[in-house]
Amino acid sequence: MDVAQFKQAGHDAIKKIAEYYTNIEKRPIRSDVEPGFLRSTLPGVPPVNGESWQAIKSDLEHSIEPGLSHWSHPGFMAYFPASLTFEGIRGELYSAAFNGPAFDWVCSPSVTELENIVMDWLVHLLRLPSDFHSGSFTQRGGVIMGSTTECLIATMVAARDRYLKQSMAKLKEFQVVLDESEIRKRLVVLGSSETHPATKKAAAVTGVKFRSIPCSPETGVTLTQEHLCRLVSLCLEEGLIPFYLTATIGTTNTCAVDDLAGIGQIMDDLPNMWIHVDAAYAGAALACEEYSHLIARPARLDSLSGALVPVTFSQTKYPIQDELLTTGIGNSPWGDVFAPSKRHIDMAGKFTTWLQSRKDLFELVAKPQFALNVFKISHDLAQRAELTDDTATIRVFNAVHDIGRFWLSKTVVDGTVAIRVINASPRSTIEMMEQLFDTLVQCTESLLSGDGKGQDRK
Repeated sequence: MDVAQFKQAGHDAIKKIAEYYTNIEKRPIRSDVEPGFLRSTLPGVPPVNGESWQAIKSDLEHSIEPGLSHWSHPGFMAYFPASLTFEGIRGELYSAAFNGPAFDWVCSPSVTELENIVMDWLVHLLRLPSDFHSGSFTQRGGVIMGSTTECLIATMVAARDRYLKQSMAKLKEFQVVLDESEIRKRLVVLGSSETHPATKKAAAVTGVKFRSIPCSPETGVTLTQEHLCRLVSLCLEEGLIPFYLTATIGTTNTCAVDDLAGIGQIMDDLPNMWIHVDAAYAGAALACEEYSHLIARPARLDSLSGALVPVTFSQTKYPIQDELLTTGIGNSPWGDVFAPSKRHIDMAGKFTTWLQSRKDLFELVAKPQFALNVFKISHDLAQRAELTDDTATIRVFNAVHDIGRFWLSKTVVDGTVAIRVINASPRSTIEMMEQLFDTLVQCTESLLSGDGKGQDRK
């Protein structure tokens, strides 16, 4: 493709994207293809010669698009927000054009310095401690990475190596001979039952153990000071060494916020514990003054991941293999994918009011947080329908999905099946939320008449 062909194809692509977003609500929100569908439409071997853009465009429309689900559809209220913007698309075009693998300052000074500056902007915007500000080429601040899991692995490796180096130095000081592997095999990462599985995954990659403690709805499904003290005691009884904790602002299941203030009060008793805050979903809310209290200052905070562009900040330096590196790690490819806007939070608040107005049908499973509501079918209605609470909830969930206008997700909170409704699309409207609520009411009431759809499939 030469420049002239690229310009023409580019115009076609922009037009296609604009039409896609203009008419996205007319598309089926979920793909209904069967696994393996794509192999029957594309060749089994690569083409000998390149195809024209028109041929590729035809493949896109007839082979690829049928297998796409549309996260920007106004009826998408599952998982987490996917707030793609036209500005973000333009930014990706320029980024692809400049093609600069900026792994060092000299490779593309503007890329490195812009990242440094924008991370400092986020420190200010999110009201983070000033120690997270990089200043000018210091060993602290924020860095953009590919995913939250990468952030966790990087900070966990840093925490592990920091602990091992400090421990070996102390042993040497007291002339105690102990192989480093004896300490390493006792290291354990801590979290709660609501901590994202990425922490457990990072622990496995890092070669350390992971322990969690259940958090119940009675405590807001949050990790509290009492939970942490109990978990640390259990680990010490097993001969394990807690060295890393993931606390969360906006857990995946319920958007719960861990008790950072309470956790901070016991940090003096845990001087070697690395404290990481996962704010992948709700970090953006810190930009709003009414939510700034969520980052209640613990006595020590080593790193934080999440924000508008989920990133990780650090205020500490740590030695790894005799090199000084920065903890500031983050992720960017999904843009502001997790960021809840005040408009979405307001709409979610109205949805909460509607749920509470029909307590004969619905029960909240956890405290509504940000743009998320988590609820189940009421125990009373399930009994009247001669169903278990979980079966009733699953049937209503499936019935709503079968209608095809909305995409919700379900989860399990403290052993209870629940439906999650999150305002996830920039195209969401209060009218769409009203339509969803009316649909939920109809599907729930149909349980009593015995003509509910969806039945019991998982």
